[in-house]
Amino acid sequence: MTDVSFFEHTADIGMTVRAKTRSALFCKAAEGMMSLILDLKTVRPLKTTTRFFDAQRGDLLLHDWLSEILFLFEQGMAYAFFRVTGDNISRSESGNYRFQGILRGEPVDLSRHDICKEIKAVTRHDFSLQWNGNHWEAKMLFDV
Repeated sequence: MTDVSFFEHTADIGMTVRAKTRSALFCKAAEGMMSLILDLKTVRPLKTTTRFFDAQRGDLLLHDWLSEILFLFEQGMAYAFFRVTGDNISRSESGNYRFQGILRGEPVDLSRHDICKEIKAVTRHDFSLQWNGNHWEAKMLFDV
């Protein structure tokens, strides 16, 4: 059970993601955001990038993950394959949430990658991540 849906919001685009695990939700949120920017089918998994994330709350962790992927895109990398190590996002000794994210993609090639929409930022306005009894759900807005 993983699904992604989009909704309009003033000058933003909203996205809702649902998944059985936080790890699956983080991956689907990344795919959903990148699918707004370009056609994921055109991105080849030629380069692997690993990033470590650490935050006081799960919603901040998700926000940081998406913001980093957007930053890397702005630096010229298109990613379409995402993995969060392990089945859980763990808590560190400090009490923070943390995980290792693995991204696979390639440098942006405008002859092959049509940019559909420019996302300026992942906003914190109305950003949420919560457990709904049998699944995780996140809602977020992208400034376009």
